[in-house]
Amino acid sequence: MSGVDTNNRISRKSFIAQVAAFTLLPLACKSKYSHIKGSILGANATKGHQLRREIPQLPHTKSAKKVVIIGGGVSGLSAARQLQKNGVTDVVVLEMNDTPGGNSLSGKNEITAYPWGAHYLPIPDCADKELLSFLHSCGVITGFNKNGLPIYNEEYLCFDPEERLFINGYWQEGLIPKFGVPLAEQAQIKRFLSEMDNYRKAIGNDGKDAFCIPVNKCSNDYTYKRYDEITFEQYLKQNNYNSTHLIWYLNYCTKDDFGAGIDKVSAWAGIHYFAARKGKAENASHDDVLTWPEGNKWLVNQLQKGLEGQIITNALTYSVKQNQKEKIEVTYLNGDDAHLIEADVVVLATPNFINKHIVEQELLTHQQLNANAMPWMVANITVKRFFEYTKGLPLSWDNVIYGNAGLGYINATQQHLNQPSDKNVFTFYYPFCNKSAAEERQRALGLSHKDWVEIIIKELEMAHLDIVNHIEQIDVWIWGHGMVLPEPGYQKKLASLQPAHPRIKYAHTDFSGISIFEEAFHQGIHAANEIIKQYATNV
Repeated sequence: MSGVDTNNRISRKSFIAQVAAFTLLPLACKSKYSHIKGSILGANATKGHQLRREIPQLPHTKSAKKVVIIGGGVSGLSAARQLQKNGVTDVVVLEMNDTPGGNSLSGKNEITAYPWGAHYLPIPDCADKELLSFLHSCGVITGFNKNGLPIYNEEYLCFDPEERLFINGYWQEGLIPKFGVPLAEQAQIKRFLSEMDNYRKAIGNDGKDAFCIPVNKCSNDYTYKRYDEITFEQYLKQNNYNSTHLIWYLNYCTKDDFGAGIDKVSAWAGIHYFAARKGKAENASHDDVLTWPEGNKWLVNQLQKGLEGQIITNALTYSVKQNQKEKIEVTYLNGDDAHLIEADVVVLATPNFINKHIVEQELLTHQQLNANAMPWMVANITVKRFFEYTKGLPLSWDNVIYGNAGLGYINATQQHLNQPSDKNVFTFYYPFCNKSAAEERQRALGLSHKDWVEIIIKELEMAHLDIVNHIEQIDVWIWGHGMVLPEPGYQKKLASLQPAHPRIKYAHTDFSGISIFEEAFHQGIHAANEIIKQYATNV
């Protein structure tokens, strides 16, 4: 042993322990989320932001059209469809993204199609003949009974179980809190729902429904319009609604439809959420919904049937101005090429914040609207089937967790006639609404995929303790500008708007204050009908 430094000598046991520690170090540092694949996707914000700078390209081609529709969302497609039905076919739709749909886009994997945005349609009011006709034409309505009530295709009515809420460690049926809610609060919830039912039946002094869809058919009676002057939160306080569980539920509802809580939306909009639905059918009521694995992209696909040759995708419109002939020149980029179309009439089926960047001031009569839109995140989560240790109602179409910031998740495979046996896709919704729209947008766009995985899993773990071990992939879609925010005074703003330039028509839910399929559908029809009347008297 001569020549050996006994002070630096280590035992065989100590040496093995140190080697093992270094070997296991990568495993110890490995995140519990590291097995989860995925990426951040989203509407083409980079392309859209090009509108903030002047684009120098001169048009490479010039053409002429009777009607140019800018925006291939529900409003734009509805306008094109209505024009075509009435013989106006010299029409082109310019869509910035690579597929039409607006906020009703969808994706697909080996398991199922799934939505990236809007995902259902409530049973429409029987008075909405145009929407019923559309649904009949695409097989959603199979016929009408002797009383004139529609009969809906059972394949498209949401399958049971429809919705559940995780509250106090239990999955209850329905989203209105019941399980473990004190009797005094239950009575307050019952009083609120009864009051909303009264508003559903209310008629204004002008003979119109106090609340209905579309918004432009609602009564102008100040008895109801005055609620546009205050927040929904103020309305609730004035009427002694202070139940914690009711307040949570109403915040959930307003976030779901408007992207913000009761402190930001008007009382008129909050009441409209509950009072405007009046749908009836032989086999459904106003509480029922129509849905598809891909969400409302299914409806978009029906709207664009027969319009395929009229839609140009990847078309970024950057200039709308009047020329010396009093026609409207629309200039757009398609790839690296710039194109100019001379139009008799232009339909702006785009949000107002886009219009401000592309339309010359002399044509822009709606600039004072200044609509806000809160950002959203939608995630599609591929999950290996797992045993639910929680009690109560089993997996439903809509699954919400009480008290969370997110709005829960949709089971995208719910409508499959043959249910997949080993995997699901859950579509998870998360609104940003605590601060201003600009601040929340900055926050949403600044989060990494790793950040999102952590946020989503922490929310889901409230009801599914071991779900992280069953998730294979999380893909995230950021909507920088979600649905229009109906703040107090919004309906008053709409009522005071100046008439549009005769060659410019507006078709977007910004101009109703309620961002739902039905409003977008009717916005398109209204714009198209104005054009049809003009052509009848020669534009």
